[in-house]
Amino acid sequence: MIPGGLPASRVAGTSLPADLVVLDVDATIVIAHSEKEQATRTFKKTFGYHPLGVWCDNTGEFLAASLRPGNAGSNTTIDHKNVLKAAIAQVPAGHRKRLLVRCDGAGARTGCWTGSLS
Repeated sequence: MIPGGLPASRVAGTSLPADLVVLDVDATIVIAHSEKEQATRTFKKTFGYHPLGVWCDNTGEFLAASLRPGNAGSNTTIDHKNVLKAAIAQVPAGHRKRLLVRCDGAGARTGCWTGSLS
């Protein structure tokens, strides 16, 4: 536990409610300079990986990731759901009551977040 409770996340200079846990989901490109397992050509015309990660904005902690090949789609629904499930499992049970998930356009495409994570 964090002494004094969970820090509030801030958006546009305003503090969100202290009991709201904000999870940020995003992918990035990791360059590989040699043939490595699952390293492939990326959509940015480089060679490497396209991992998907989740961070807790309140604490800055890295919660979960999925190491994906470089040619993995940026809006792959199942990848987003799986990494988010793993991240939520890292959040202590007492803090899972109010979650806000933020993602960029790739994670927010139509149909990506319909249904449950199960």
